Amino acid sequence: ERGTITSLQHTAVFSNSSAPTMTSPDNPIHLLILVFSRPTERGAEQRAALRNAWAHDRRACGFFTVRFVLGSGNSSGAATAHNDTVVLDVGEGYSSLSLKVLAGFAWALGSAAPSFSHLLKTDDDSFVCVGGVLRWLER
Repeated sequence: ERGTITSLQHTAVFSNSSAPTMTSPDNPIHLLILVFSRPTERGAEQRAALRNAWAHDRRACGFFTVRFVLGSGNSSGAATAHNDTVVLDVGEGYSSLSLKVLAGFAWALGSAAPSFSHLLKTDDDSFVCVGGVLRWLER
Protein backbone atom coordinates (compact mmCIF):
# COMPACT_ATOMS: atom_id res chain seq x y z
CA GLU A 1 0.00 0.00 0.00
CA ARG A 2 1.40 3.37 -1.04
CA GLY A 3 0.21 5.53 1.86
CA THR A 4 -2.23 6.14 4.63
CA ILE A 5 -4.77 8.86 5.26
CA THR A 6 -4.95 10.61 8.61
CA SER A 7 -7.00 13.56 9.80
CA LEU A 8 -5.88 17.11 10.60
CA GLN A 9 -8.73 19.37 11.68
CA HIS A 10 -11.11 18.28 8.89
CA THR A 11 -8.35 18.28 6.27
CA ALA A 12 -6.99 15.07 4.80
CA VAL A 13 -3.23 14.59 5.02
CA PHE A 14 -1.82 11.78 2.90
CA SER A 15 1.39 10.23 4.17
CA ASN A 16 3.47 8.81 1.34
CA SER A 17 5.32 6.08 3.23
CA SER A 18 7.38 5.09 0.19
CA ALA A 19 8.60 8.61 -0.57
CA PRO A 20 12.24 8.98 -1.58
CA THR A 21 14.69 10.95 0.54
CA MET A 22 13.80 14.62 0.37
CA THR A 23 15.93 17.68 -0.30
CA SER A 24 17.32 18.09 3.20
CA PRO A 25 18.51 15.16 5.32
CA ASP A 26 17.73 17.28 8.39
CA ASN A 27 14.12 17.73 7.27
CA PRO A 28 12.68 14.62 5.59
CA ILE A 29 9.22 16.22 5.36
CA HIS A 30 8.16 17.68 2.04
CA LEU A 31 4.52 18.71 1.91
CA LEU A 32 2.68 18.72 -1.42
CA ILE A 33 -0.38 20.98 -1.19
CA LEU A 34 -3.07 20.44 -3.82
CA VAL A 35 -5.35 23.47 -4.01
CA PHE A 36 -8.51 22.63 -5.93
CA SER A 37 -9.80 25.55 -7.97
CA ARG A 38 -12.00 26.35 -10.96
CA PRO A 39 -10.97 27.53 -14.44
CA THR A 40 -13.05 30.70 -14.16
CA GLU A 41 -12.23 34.36 -13.70
CA ARG A 42 -13.20 34.10 -10.02
CA GLY A 43 -10.97 31.02 -9.65
CA ALA A 44 -8.06 32.92 -11.21
CA GLU A 45 -8.60 35.78 -8.75
CA GLN A 46 -8.59 33.37 -5.81
CA ARG A 47 -5.44 31.61 -7.05
CA ALA A 48 -3.69 34.99 -7.40
CA ALA A 49 -4.72 35.96 -3.87
CA LEU A 50 -3.40 32.66 -2.47
CA ARG A 51 -0.09 33.06 -4.35
CA ASN A 52 0.32 36.45 -2.69
CA ALA A 53 -0.68 35.14 0.75
CA TRP A 54 0.73 31.67 1.41
CA ALA A 55 0.80 29.53 -1.74
CA HIS A 56 4.34 30.06 -2.95
CA ASP A 57 7.43 28.07 -2.10
CA ARG A 58 9.18 29.52 0.92
CA ARG A 59 12.02 27.52 2.38
CA ALA A 60 12.02 29.50 5.68
CA CYS A 61 9.23 27.42 7.19
CA GLY A 62 10.14 24.06 5.66
CA PHE A 63 9.82 22.31 2.34
CA PHE A 64 6.49 22.50 0.57
CA THR A 65 5.17 22.68 -2.96
CA VAL A 66 1.81 24.06 -4.03
CA ARG A 67 -0.07 22.93 -7.12
CA PHE A 68 -3.42 24.39 -8.17
CA VAL A 69 -5.68 21.69 -9.60
CA LEU A 70 -8.21 22.52 -12.32
CA GLY A 71 -10.63 20.39 -14.30
CA SER A 72 -10.62 20.50 -18.07
CA GLY A 73 -13.31 23.16 -18.35
CA ASN A 74 -12.48 26.59 -19.74
CA SER A 75 -8.83 26.41 -18.65
CA SER A 76 -7.01 27.70 -21.72
CA GLY A 77 -3.97 29.63 -20.53
CA ALA A 78 -4.52 28.86 -16.84
CA ALA A 79 -1.78 26.25 -16.71
CA THR A 80 0.70 28.14 -18.86
CA ALA A 81 0.58 31.43 -16.97
CA HIS A 82 2.14 29.84 -13.87
CA ASN A 83 4.23 26.73 -13.30
CA ASP A 84 2.07 25.76 -10.33
CA THR A 85 -1.11 24.65 -12.14
CA VAL A 86 -2.24 21.16 -13.14
CA VAL A 87 -5.16 20.69 -15.55
CA LEU A 88 -6.79 17.28 -15.20
CA ASP A 89 -8.86 15.46 -17.80
CA VAL A 90 -12.04 15.63 -15.71
CA GLY A 91 -15.05 17.90 -15.91
CA GLU A 92 -15.76 20.83 -13.67
CA GLY A 93 -18.80 21.11 -11.44
CA TYR A 94 -20.29 19.65 -8.32
CA SER A 95 -21.28 16.36 -9.98
CA SER A 96 -17.67 15.57 -10.94
CA LEU A 97 -16.00 16.82 -7.76
CA SER A 98 -15.21 13.31 -6.43
CA LEU A 99 -13.63 12.35 -9.75
CA LYS A 100 -11.56 15.54 -9.74
CA VAL A 101 -10.23 14.79 -6.24
CA LEU A 102 -9.38 11.19 -7.15
CA ALA A 103 -7.69 12.34 -10.38
CA GLY A 104 -5.70 14.90 -8.36
CA PHE A 105 -4.50 12.20 -5.97
CA ALA A 106 -3.63 9.93 -8.92
CA TRP A 107 -1.63 12.79 -10.50
CA ALA A 108 0.21 13.33 -7.20
CA LEU A 109 1.23 9.68 -7.10
CA GLY A 110 2.36 9.75 -10.74
CA SER A 111 5.78 10.51 -12.10
CA ALA A 112 4.96 14.09 -13.18
CA ALA A 113 4.34 15.28 -9.62
CA PRO A 114 7.09 16.60 -7.34
CA SER A 115 8.43 14.27 -4.65
CA PHE A 116 6.59 14.51 -1.37
CA SER A 117 6.26 12.77 1.97
CA HIS A 118 2.82 14.21 2.80
CA LEU A 119 -0.11 15.50 0.77
CA LEU A 120 -2.65 18.08 1.86
CA LYS A 121 -5.82 18.65 -0.17
CA THR A 122 -7.49 22.02 0.18
CA ASP A 123 -9.62 24.44 -1.83
CA ASP A 124 -9.01 27.92 -3.19
CA ASP A 125 -11.23 29.49 -0.52
CA SER A 126 -9.05 28.24 2.35
CA PHE A 127 -6.08 29.65 4.22
CA VAL A 128 -3.37 27.15 5.14
CA CYS A 129 -0.92 27.95 7.90
CA VAL A 130 1.87 26.01 6.20
CA GLY A 131 4.35 26.50 9.03
CA GLY A 132 1.83 25.12 11.53
CA VAL A 133 1.09 22.09 9.37
CA LEU A 134 4.81 21.36 8.90
CA ARG A 135 5.41 21.68 12.66
CA TRP A 136 2.50 19.29 13.30
CA LEU A 137 3.94 16.79 10.81
CA GLU A 138 7.36 16.94 12.48
CA ARG A 139 5.94 15.67 15.78
